Amino acid sequence: MDTASSPRLLRFSGTERTLHWVHAAAFCVLLGSGLCMYLPSLAEVIGRRPLLKAIHLYTALAWAIAILLILVMGNRRALYATLREVEYFDSDDGHWLLGRRAPQGRMNAGQKLNTIVTAVFAILFAISGFFLWYGERDTTFQNPNALLLHDWLTYAALILFLGHLYLTLILPKTRHSLSGMTRGWVREDWAMRHHPKWVDAINSSHAASVGPQQPRVLFSEPDSQAVVIDLRYGETLDNQTGEHAVMEVIAGRVLVESSGESAEFEAGALVTFDPGEKRTVRALDDALLLFDHPEDGSATTARLIANAAAKSRTTAIPTWVVCVIALVGLVLFLLLAWLTGVG
Repeated sequence: MDTASSPRLLRFSGTERTLHWVHAAAFCVLLGSGLCMYLPSLAEVIGRRPLLKAIHLYTALAWAIAILLILVMGNRRALYATLREVEYFDSDDGHWLLGRRAPQGRMNAGQKLNTIVTAVFAILFAISGFFLWYGERDTTFQNPNALLLHDWLTYAALILFLGHLYLTLILPKTRHSLSGMTRGWVREDWAMRHHPKWVDAINSSHAASVGPQQPRVLFSEPDSQAVVIDLRYGETLDNQTGEHAVMEVIAGRVLVESSGESAEFEAGALVTFDPGEKRTVRALDDALLLFDHPEDGSATTARLIANAAAKSRTTAIPTWVVCVIALVGLVLFLLLAWLTGVG
């Protein structure tokens, strides 16, 4: 296949790319200045420790301000959609993490984990860095555990950073992913090899156009007219069919606009569409939708898959809950260590 003529798929929005590169640039400056202060050999060669400390401090401050500005002024809907995508791991993600071949969405399981770990590390760096900075001004807040945490975070982050560079700059089969974070798009043939679930969702004949993110197709077969769509909060699905069709809301809540009218539907609702009727479905909550034709006998299988997915979603523990619990535990540990040191 001629890769030069392969269609391009938009993978990351401008806001997502800006957030990535702001964080990457700040990390490199903080890592370089931190290592120059921490490693005796580098500290002796470079010297000027006060300047390095100032660069380290003001880079961290600029990073925090830039992140807040991106969150306030950027495309928050795109960021929220990405957060919801990262938040849950399905069975394919589990198989991928176990080293088995499994189709992946726009972000594979490893990229989801890397996003989560990067966010958690950033928060822990900020907390431990604050104690180090403030401890120099008020000895009451000096805590050797903060320095220990900062150091170990640096080691772990450096290893992840080197692995990230290897995958994006050196390894041939994954190197093209860098295009998604620099230019926003990737080739469809590459995406089909590495993120087939994402490409299938984009090319699904049941969804002509979707925004701001493509839906996830949980069930679809060539000889079947039934399809199960995973539509997350804020996403829209524009659709038109030449036949009589039925949409069942398996989970969540959606707003349907058709023929100049709009109505909200919750789980359990059945909506019928006439042949050629255009409709727009917007997710008011995370929703699972079953599209079917009355004459098609595959709806039973599709419904079983949709019900299983809905049950899995309601019983799954969101990633952010685990992260919050871990952060609260760490903060309590640091507070206890500080109180013990004061005593």
